[in-house]
Amino acid sequence: MRRRLVLLLFGIAFPLLYAQTTVTKRYTTEDGLIANDIRALLLDSRGVLWIGSRAGLSVRQQGQIAIDEESLQHRFTNITAIVEDKDQGIWIGSYGQGILYKGQKQTLLFKEQSGLFATRINTLFVAASKLYIGTSEGITTLDIQTLTIDKQEPRNTLKTPSPVSSFYQIGESVFATTINHGIFQIKGRTLIPIGEEKEITVSFFDSKHQALFLGLKFDLEIHSLPSNQPIVKHGIKGTRFFQSVENQVYWVGADILNEGGGIYAWDGQQIEKLNQKYGINNAELYSLAYDAKRKFLYVGSKKQGLFQVDLASPLRFDPRFGPVEAIALSGDTAYVFGTNGLCLVRNNQVTHTLEKTAFKAYQLAHHKKFVGVTTRAHHFFEIQHQIPSEQIQFYKAVQGLNAIWVSTNIGLFQLNFQGEIESYVGVHTYQFDFIQNQLLETDPYGGVRLYQDIAAFRYQFLDREDGSYVPRDIVGMQAIGDKMYLAGALDGLYVYENNHFRSFLSEGVFLENRLKHLEKGASETLYVATDFGDIYCLDVSGQEPKIIRKIPQQAILGHGITFLHYRNDQLLIGTNKGVTVLDAAGTFLFNTEQGLDNYNVKSSVVLGKQLMLGTDAGLYTLDLDYFKPQKVTYDLVLSSIKVNGTKLDLKKLEEQGNRELELPYDQNSIFVNFVLLGAKYPEKLKFQYRVKPTEEWLDLDQRMLSLNYLNSGEYPIEIRIYDYDKGAEQVKTLLHVTIMPPFYYSWWFFSLLVLVGIGIVVLLIQRIKRQQESKDKQLRYEKKVAELKVLSVRSQLNTHFIFNVLSSFQYFIIAHKEEEALYYLERFASLIRKTLNLSMVEQVSIKEELDYVQGYFELENMRLDERVQLEIEIDAQLNIHHIMIPPLLLQPFIENSLVHAFPESIENPKIIVKVYRQQRDVILEVIDNGIGKQQAPEPLSKHDSKGLFLVKERMKMIQDYLEEHISIQSTTAGTRIRLVLKDTLSE
Repeated sequence: MRRRLVLLLFGIAFPLLYAQTTVTKRYTTEDGLIANDIRALLLDSRGVLWIGSRAGLSVRQQGQIAIDEESLQHRFTNITAIVEDKDQGIWIGSYGQGILYKGQKQTLLFKEQSGLFATRINTLFVAASKLYIGTSEGITTLDIQTLTIDKQEPRNTLKTPSPVSSFYQIGESVFATTINHGIFQIKGRTLIPIGEEKEITVSFFDSKHQALFLGLKFDLEIHSLPSNQPIVKHGIKGTRFFQSVENQVYWVGADILNEGGGIYAWDGQQIEKLNQKYGINNAELYSLAYDAKRKFLYVGSKKQGLFQVDLASPLRFDPRFGPVEAIALSGDTAYVFGTNGLCLVRNNQVTHTLEKTAFKAYQLAHHKKFVGVTTRAHHFFEIQHQIPSEQIQFYKAVQGLNAIWVSTNIGLFQLNFQGEIESYVGVHTYQFDFIQNQLLETDPYGGVRLYQDIAAFRYQFLDREDGSYVPRDIVGMQAIGDKMYLAGALDGLYVYENNHFRSFLSEGVFLENRLKHLEKGASETLYVATDFGDIYCLDVSGQEPKIIRKIPQQAILGHGITFLHYRNDQLLIGTNKGVTVLDAAGTFLFNTEQGLDNYNVKSSVVLGKQLMLGTDAGLYTLDLDYFKPQKVTYDLVLSSIKVNGTKLDLKKLEEQGNRELELPYDQNSIFVNFVLLGAKYPEKLKFQYRVKPTEEWLDLDQRMLSLNYLNSGEYPIEIRIYDYDKGAEQVKTLLHVTIMPPFYYSWWFFSLLVLVGIGIVVLLIQRIKRQQESKDKQLRYEKKVAELKVLSVRSQLNTHFIFNVLSSFQYFIIAHKEEEALYYLERFASLIRKTLNLSMVEQVSIKEELDYVQGYFELENMRLDERVQLEIEIDAQLNIHHIMIPPLLLQPFIENSLVHAFPESIENPKIIVKVYRQQRDVILEVIDNGIGKQQAPEPLSKHDSKGLFLVKERMKMIQDYLEEHISIQSTTAGTRIRLVLKDTLSE
């Protein structure tokens, strides 16, 4: 009872303490500030933030902070005030160095010699065409149009000179406040005292509420203008600066005597201190600026740099939950499980809590019946029951069977919707869900249990031994209708229906095997995220899923999907770069630039229009209505242009208003730097460019463009901007460049060039004609020589061959071998016809040559009583029908062997003809086992010389002949003739 009372009291108090912080960022010298004491701030009409400190001036534009170069050149420091006039001129006041003016066309420095009362500037104010300058000695006015200074005469109305602390305007009247003498109305050169003397440090007139704010040394007063009476008097001390923000007035102050200080707001009814809400734990604040377009409130501090408060951020963060591990939903209530146990969140308030000790106590009271049962031996993922409460881990939480279920490392708990534990199951599981009123629980080691009765612990266990389709390594589950889909880390997509499992990977239906997340889409569609970052949308209305759409990883703006949700035709995807929102109208990215500083999402849910992200740091809540395409007007500003390395004067170019640049042909390398004003989150901008409308868009990694060696022509250079914060796209003209053509593109130069070209062409034609005539003459000569060589070879071959045949025929007649002579004559007649036919062509195939050689050999061998044997060996890989050689190439060598190589002393005479391939060449060899070097030298040498010469001549007709292409090796064992036909196989 006592514990419940404590919890009840805590549950009542918790909502009062609960307040999610606004997204606030802090910038320091590490981010580019010149110093961390921010004394003055101004957001100008172009969206540029000017930041003044004791060390000098910094500028923030397009998300980047940089030191102002001009103020650095003037060594302009101790900045106390910054204002802008109607012509966008910036006036910067320094306590000790006067005023620095940064206009559109010039930069000027004003000091005492320029007419100032003093160089110690406290405040500046612009009204109409005048600049009011409050110094340590009095007031000076400056005509902004003529830049002339007019001194006021405070001695006429003041007993002693007084430091001016601020100005304000009511209607057409301008007032000044002083530290020692109160308020004065400024009329010409006269200062008229108003009201009683007070020590006023700062003032502000709120025209919406018709209220005058006065910051005094020890308190704050708010006066109603009609009554001129204080309507609010508060003991806030050390007020430094006022700023109108929407319908409220904000101010900051520095701590005095350990009281006051901080940031405050007044809405017309009450004052609210905002330090805790905005996460600014600083009581010494000096300056304010408000960006109404982007809803940024800038706060300058004394020592901690610049704070940026996003007043319109859709993100809220609550670190008090600690690391969040699991979230479940029921209606409008979120059940958040984490380091602090369970918190019920409804309407952004915690309505109930349950500490981890309560889970441990319930487990100790109900775990005994599971000890020794839910063990590895019984196919369970075993629990360490002795885990203490502080080490409890929450894995997954779901709604099912009219309750909230959460799995932990000490078991599975059932809670009612009020957040009270009702039952406990001593099983250890990472992934579980409910289908057809049954608990489906997966074992990380493999296997699935279906519980028909959880209270009685009655279940059916399915293992891989029961079927190859039983899921394992499950990382996600999603119920659609009466089907439960399961994502396997290695085995792809499973489905449980009709009391059995199917594996779409094993069936060859859906072939992605490494899955990570599942999410139900519209109607009967299922989104499947893979380990590689791709997402598939499947139609699961039929028996087999069908791929409707594939979203590639490149479209998701990040890697490693951590969560996946579908809401109103939008996909919400968590990655290592934040949250990507894919919408039919555009793509959005939400990340650390907008305040989401932790991407380690342990659990996430969509509650109404809110995305709740449980991370290591705490609970983030993101308003999803934020992700709607919005039109934004950007201001594309040139920051520098270099042409062939020379910097151009941008002011002259901007004066033209059309950004047109005309350059000579040799000034054609352009380097452009630009900034884009108007974007709330500059890092969300993606830039592309093209130099002509007909060209493709090219990506720009940085805000600079380098165009080298442009040809002559027109280049309307455009920049396409995609804003991943707004989901919007715009195309802006950056620069219109005209590269003039060189002189040699003029008509007279072109005409001269044509005439010279015609002359050169005529000369070339005449020269080519002479060369062609000479070449034709040479070709005719070479052809005649070749024909003479061929005719000579044919004549010699035919004569030599006939002589040998007639000699053989004479032998048969003398020997009275009439039948042999007749047969020999018939064969001779056939052979002579073939010889005549071959002699009429320049090339024959090796097959034809070998047939001829064989016929010739038979005739010659008959004369030798057929005592000589002929063998022909052909490489099986050669096509001898297509390899061409000169005719009668081998006949002289066969003849030489038959006539000279085989005297009666040679037993078993033999001639071998080989044809084979050697790399790309074809080798012909004639080998005999005759007397070789024993032959008579004189006749043989003459014959060899003539026959070899003829063979060489014929081989020269078909290839570039070298001596090594014919080789003769003659020994006592016989003679080998080797012919090399080069590159024959390449034909």
